[in-house]
Amino acid sequence: MLTADGRTVFIPPREGAYIPGFPDCRVVGYVDPTRNAPLVNGDSKTDLDCNIIVTTVDRAAVSKSENTIRDCLKPVRDKAVHLMPDCESIDYIGDIGDSIQVHRWTPLQMFRQSRVTKPVRAAFNYCRCLMFGDRDSLVLEDDVVLDDDWESRVLRALSKIPDKLFVLAVHQNWDWAIKGGPTDEVERFVSPILWHGEGTEAFVCHWAGTNAMFYPRSVLDAGIGRCILNELNTNPLAMTTAYDMLVSRWCYVANVPIYLMTPSAARNIGTVTSIEWNKGA
Repeated sequence: MLTADGRTVFIPPREGAYIPGFPDCRVVGYVDPTRNAPLVNGDSKTDLDCNIIVTTVDRAAVSKSENTIRDCLKPVRDKAVHLMPDCESIDYIGDIGDSIQVHRWTPLQMFRQSRVTKPVRAAFNYCRCLMFGDRDSLVLEDDVVLDDDWESRVLRALSKIPDKLFVLAVHQNWDWAIKGGPTDEVERFVSPILWHGEGTEAFVCHWAGTNAMFYPRSVLDAGIGRCILNELNTNPLAMTTAYDMLVSRWCYVANVPIYLMTPSAARNIGTVTSIEWNKGA
């Protein structure tokens, strides 16, 4: 069950841990880096000074989902928001207000985008978010809504993280996988080992889910966006990999820990995943 890099240990599972919706699947252990630093009790700031970036597309035009971008923007309308649309028209958004800046693809970039599949377009657009600006960034997908108290909770979570290089999942569906059970504010992700029952082999489940992510400038400066973009441009297999998996792989290779808000400070309001594209769309 242990990885071969010499940095991991097996930890017994939390009693009764299972995956909602999969009654035959159980967590039978965790693979946990031995270098884990304990959480700290730092002072929380009073204001989250970061870029708020929303990656968006006219979902009704490209998928089975309804557009939820207006709901996504409501909790952050008093912030400086940067909108990254992956489409020519933004009429689906409506009145965006003065605090929101729209960053469109250039005509040449849009032409290049039109020549790849829609999931790959989404990956390229997410890289654009990761390479924007020179501050910490909170990157939202347009089918997630932050809770009313999201800012104070994110600040408290950040004050507990001991690492300089890290990413924080503000929205996550991993409560079932947290080895000690959900705690207050933040928990470091460790890969659960899953077992589907008699006659099956256990396997390590790696993190996924980029609905709402906080990336400190240290990680952005380390080149996460550029590295994933290079992977998309040079590795054909990356073209078939969801971009949250590419984020997860970069974090693993770069030895960057992933922290989870426990419970989430946001909720997903999309009706179906955006990768379930309409046939022929």
